[in-house]
Amino acid sequence: QCDVFPLPAAADNLTLSNTQIRNMSGAGVYSTNFTINAWNNLITSCGTYAVALTGGGNYNFTHNTIANYWSFSQRSTESVFISNWAIAGNTINIYNLDTCNFNNCIIDGNQDDELALDFQSGGTVNYTFKNCVIKATQTATNDSHFINPCRNCSTGFSPNDDIYIPTLGSQAANYGDPSF
Repeated sequence: QCDVFPLPAAADNLTLSNTQIRNMSGAGVYSTNFTINAWNNLITSCGTYAVALTGGGNYNFTHNTIANYWSFSQRSTESVFISNWAIAGNTINIYNLDTCNFNNCIIDGNQDDELALDFQSGGTVNYTFKNCVIKATQTATNDSHFINPCRNCSTGFSPNDDIYIPTLGSQAANYGDPSF
C-alpha cells in the first residue's frame, strides 16, 4: 500500500549554518519530510549516512562538505541518501520531494559511491546538484539534475589529519560557482 502525504507546515524547518557535525555513530543529519536550509557546514565521519533526506521535503544545501570517512567499523551506506518514501509499520508512504538543491557542495568519502537516490513513483521529485564535487560511479552524470558536476574529482582531503579543505591543485579547488 502506498499513500502520498503533503509537506509539513512552514514552521517545521531547520536552518543549519557554519556547523560541524562529526564522529556520529549513526547519521549526521537524518530528515523525513522536513525543510532544511544548510550552508557552509562540514558533516563528516558518521557510522551510517552523513546526510539522509528521506520521505520527501524541501532541502537546500549550499557550500557544504559532506565527507564520510568513518573508520570505527565497516560502513555500508553512502554519504548522502535521498528518497521520496518512508516506511511506517508495513506501509511505504510516498511523499513529494518538492525541492532538493545541492549547490557548490562536496560529497566524498571512503567508498566508491557516496550518493544514493531512491525514488518511488507516485510523488513529485525535484532535485538538482549544481557545481558539486561528487564521488560516484553510477550517478552524477551531466543532465538536468546534475549541472556541471565534477564526478570523482580529487579533493586533496586529509581525513587522518582531520583536514577537509580542498588542496591547491586538486580538482575540487575553486570548482564552485561564485554566484552562490
